[in-house]
Amino acid sequence: MAVLKASISAHKAGVGEQGMEQKEAKRRTVGAQPVPLLFVIGSLDIGGAEGHLARIVPQLDRLVWAPAIYTFIRRGALAEAVERQGVPVYDATFPAFLRGRDLVSRGVRLVLTFAQLVRHLIRRKPRVVHYFLPASYLIGLPATFVAHALTAFAGPLPRRVMSRRSLNLYQRKYPILARLERLLHKGCNVVVGNSRAVIEELKGEGVSSECLELIYNGIEMPPVEARDMRSRRANLGLPEQAVIVTQVANLIPYKGHADLLDAFAKAQAATSVGMALCLVGRDDGIGAELAAKAEALGIADRVTWLGARGDVAAILAASDIGVLSSHQEGFSNAVLEGMAASLPMVVTRVGGNSEAVIDGETGLLVEPHNSDALAKALVRLADDAALRLRLGEAARRRVEDNFTLGRCADRYERLYTSLIGTGVSGPPDRS
Repeated sequence: MAVLKASISAHKAGVGEQGMEQKEAKRRTVGAQPVPLLFVIGSLDIGGAEGHLARIVPQLDRLVWAPAIYTFIRRGALAEAVERQGVPVYDATFPAFLRGRDLVSRGVRLVLTFAQLVRHLIRRKPRVVHYFLPASYLIGLPATFVAHALTAFAGPLPRRVMSRRSLNLYQRKYPILARLERLLHKGCNVVVGNSRAVIEELKGEGVSSECLELIYNGIEMPPVEARDMRSRRANLGLPEQAVIVTQVANLIPYKGHADLLDAFAKAQAATSVGMALCLVGRDDGIGAELAAKAEALGIADRVTWLGARGDVAAILAASDIGVLSSHQEGFSNAVLEGMAASLPMVVTRVGGNSEAVIDGETGLLVEPHNSDALAKALVRLADDAALRLRLGEAARRRVEDNFTLGRCADRYERLYTSLIGTGVSGPPDRS
């Protein structure tokens, strides 16, 4: 473990012979001055994609890259922390009278959003623009072409990267926007997916294999000594003597909280072990309905609703089992964070979940929408402390070996270098 920590520290500090050689090679490739990068996203609110971006961008080598983030809906709760790490966050601004939800206000805001992003692109002149999530893609890619057209002789067209971070089920609700999104794929140099499942869907949407890049999520490993914090359960509002099952996911229907409540009720009835369910995440409108369901199932006194929290690592460290009952996923940071906390994870077999969790080795996989299977998995782990320990330790090792923040940041840097460098193999220039 000491060797691992030293290796991670060396990567972050840029020391070590191999690390220095790689960094010097990047600097020779991209030039003497840091290369401006612009990341476009709706907001930096607390969420999977937003948290991923807020963690990754500050990791980029500042002697090589000059990153900035542009938010076009609102700055979000994570913006201040990002700026404290030296990454500027810019945002679109609107007069107070345009903040209504009526059709006219929303239409005017859309036009102003587009115009302000065009102006920012012209001023900053990024070499690479990276769009995160569909809305930023639909607005940002056309804005990039317009900005270049208005300054055609001021520099080359920026390289364009789009990140898809979920399965495309959302397109069913917006068929017109889905067609537009697929059309815009042709305007990107690279389309990034965060799981093989996402990559396969992008292929089905017509993106060529040469323009696809798989970059898994990465997280910062919590220290080993922080994994066992049972004494702090009372401060977190959790029962001290229970097997704690924790799900970290905003209260959104597709996260499957209703299935989890059904499964927990069945599991509690099937075991003599005292269990408690801890739900961490922002209420996006279904909280009251879920609370009523817990009451009807007779488990309300065994469920703790913690809402959106900034101390998720401490909550995971105080837990015994991690769970994600979602119906769809790209590649979940919440799963990785639970694994890094040495929790055996029970996750649904959707999206990239099966790429993170190896069934029977680092956790248990169950079919989505199946509360019986989910309950059976919870009972199996609740009844077997040795199995929890074995799977949890293997889960942490898997994250250490495959899904660290440093490894993820390296993949992004290699991608950007291949896009703007010379003599470096990578996705083709489609500008």
